[in-house]
Order: sequence, then structure tokens, then C-alpha cells
Amino acid sequence: MLQLVTAVALSAQFTHLHLKQNDLYNHFKRHNNATECPCFKMNNFGMGSDLHTFGQALWNMKANNQSCFLVQNSWIWDRHQELFDWPWIPYCKAPYDFTSKTSIAHMSKQEARAQALAFTLSFLRPSVYTAARDASNALQFSAHHITAPLVTVHIRWSDKHKEMKLFPIESYINAVTAFNLTTFAVFVATEDVHAVAEFKARAPKQWSIYTYAKGTSIISSGKDGSPVKLAVKDPDAGYHAVISLLVGLQSSYFVVSSGSNWSRLILELCLINYSKQCTVTDLSPKTKEYW
Repeated sequence: MLQLVTAVALSAQFTHLHLKQNDLYNHFKRHNNATECPCFKMNNFGMGSDLHTFGQALWNMKANNQSCFLVQNSWIWDRHQELFDWPWIPYCKAPYDFTSKTSIAHMSKQEARAQALAFTLSFLRPSVYTAARDASNALQFSAHHITAPLVTVHIRWSDKHKEMKLFPIESYINAVTAFNLTTFAVFVATEDVHAVAEFKARAPKQWSIYTYAKGTSIISSGKDGSPVKLAVKDPDAGYHAVISLLVGLQSSYFVVSSGSNWSRLILELCLINYSKQCTVTDLSPKTKEYW
């Protein structure tokens, strides 16, 4: 069943994300080279999963009164450190144990994740926004949605069937239709080109549909399409995933499936921005809060 959630959306400008600052900004030093700082080693799972796990570690560090951190530069999603200006280090002698779940009494887990994400994305390099703006201009839908809404549809197919129910393309098309918009453009954000092809084939012919091709690299749907395997082979996979995210976040309307960490990132970003209102349809709202 479709569920509408009203939250706060991102600005259409790529200069910054208009993210609300929070306790993490004041707690952590922006940069450091201190060897005594806890060092975090990414799991090298899905990019959304790794970002959520990193957020959990940040709150754990804060709870333990640790005011600095380091990150081992072996993360497959930012292999050349082109995305994040974190305090990188070649090797963690004793990687930080992030497995404990810190209780944050004054906010929900979703809000805690959102605040950690805001702090994490504050380290995005300026060149990433420039690349996102250039990608948006190349798609040539910006002029279209100045006078008509942009709807971003995130479809996580490929190997995700191992973890969640995959929704047919008609579910996404019906969700867009349910917004009852007369004129609009659709941005399809997905790692699976098969999903893009199906969406374009089955959507009404009058719809203007766009995607960021460099962020859509897995040809086959199902068990053979692993984003992690792609990231191992392609050092730019994470970079283009974030470009696609920033392009899609120009929208005022979103269709997501929160069984996917990437869809949850979109929901969380809607919580912590204040530029304009957005409406989100979640095809699979979770009843349990996950990190």
C-alpha cells in the first residue's frame, strides 16, 4: 500500500545541500591527523549500507566523548578520495568497533541517521557539486521543471531480491500517477539499466523521462547485477552514484522503496533540509527502525 510522507526537500541549486547542522558538527573536529583518533574501516558493502554504518559509528564515538576520527582509505565507493574530504589514513591499526548501538533518547533512530548523514555529506568535495550541476545541465530537464515539477523515482533492482521484495515497474508508474500532476518530468535513479528500459517502455508516452547513464551501469537484473562487484571493478561507481543522487534531489516528489538503504538515504535527506516541501511515496515502508 502506498504511503505519503511530507518532509522537507532539497534546493534545486548544487552549491550546497542546505543541510541542518546538529550536535555532530560541534562535537567533531573537521580535520585532524592525530594518531589517537578512532579509525573507521568501511565494510565495503553497498554504498548506502556503508554510509549508514558510518553514521552509527559517529554517534557511538560521540557517546564515548571521542571528538575526532580517521577513515581508512580502502573504501571501494571512494577509492581515490574524490567524493569525501574526510581525514583519510592508509591503514587502521585497530579499526573502530561500531557494532554497539548507542541509544539517543531525544530523537528517533531515523532522525539520528539523518543527522549523521547531514554531517557525513558536509564533507563532500565542491567538485562533486560542480559535476552534478554539469550532469543536470547535460540532461536538459532543468528548464522543463522550472515550470513543472520533477519526480524522482528510485528503483533498486539487480541483486536486491536477496534482501527485499522487488516491486514491478507498474508499482512505480502507478505511484507517479497518484501524485495527480498534470505536467512533470521524471528522473529515474537506479543502478539497473533494465529498470530504466522497462520504465520507459511502460510509462505513458507523453511522460518526459530522464536518467543519469553513468550512474546506471548494471545491465542485468536479478542475481547477476551486484553493485558491490561493480564498485570493485569500477573505481568511479560511487562517484557517479552520488552525482545521480544530487541530480535526483532537485525534485519535489519522490517514489522510493525503503527496503533499500539508498531509498532510506533519500527519506533521511528529506528530513534534514529546509528549502521547500517534498512529497514522498514509499512503496515498502518499514515498521522497524534500522540503522
